[in-house]
Amino acid sequence: PVTGRMDYFGPDVNRAARLAQRAYGGQIVLSATSYHALEMETHHDNEMHHFLTSKIHLQSLGTHKLKGFKVAEEFFSVIPIDLKDRWATFQMLDEQRGQIHN
Repeated sequence: PVTGRMDYFGPDVNRAARLAQRAYGGQIVLSATSYHALEMETHHDNEMHHFLTSKIHLQSLGTHKLKGFKVAEEFFSVIPIDLKDRWATFQMLDEQRGQIHN
């Protein structure tokens, strides 16, 4: 039946779903592409760069291959700066549990 809702599909949606399945609830994860786009955007804007670095810490989770994708890629966790010390050792991918952690 036609519902009038948009239906999203394709490799980007599949990739996002695979990554979301492996992240902990509430965890924000960026792909390397998003990380570098954010870097480029703030590189030319000192005020924005200072604001972001005073609020968040971006920590590499290493390079990982998601199921159904041929190429491994690096992922980054977005951590509130106030929680940085608690999450300092937070890493990615317990293959048995399929979740992102240390």
